[in-house]
Amino acid sequence: MRAYAPSDATRVRNLQVRYAQAYPGAAVISREVYSYPAFQGGRNVRGAFDPQGDLVGYAPMFPQPVPEGQIAAPHVIWAEIKADPAIEEPVVLKEALWDWVLRRAREIREALPPHPMELRFRTSVPGRPAWTTCAPRALCTTGASSEWRAISLRRSSTFRCPRG
Repeated sequence: MRAYAPSDATRVRNLQVRYAQAYPGAAVISREVYSYPAFQGGRNVRGAFDPQGDLVGYAPMFPQPVPEGQIAAPHVIWAEIKADPAIEEPVVLKEALWDWVLRRAREIREALPPHPMELRFRTSVPGRPAWTTCAPRALCTTGASSEWRAISLRRSSTFRCPRG
């Protein structure tokens, strides 16, 4: 696994197209989105590649720090874990991406002013239960707001999210 580079844009788009074919309604976003400043030159996007160099999964993180002076709202980091739908058992890949998301979220939190922080998980498949895209060791509770589905995640070494 490694940080996203601009040369990965086509690989990300190709994976999104495969994902949208497998899960109708899944969003296919612009290739340029991960060049936005919030992704910090690729530091906030981790890609997993097979031996041929094809992208088989990725996890973008979009931090939204609280503006100075707003006490009631927490810092928010939106995250997503997406694995190639052709992978029969993506558990190991999703676990590795989940571990990276947690490490990177801690790094981001340490760089921000002290304040509560929420890590929110996004799923891009309308009508698909959010737990089907989360890492298997995460306990997931869902909530929805417009096109975003936020899930609150907690770590567990024994719980397995249902497949479906």
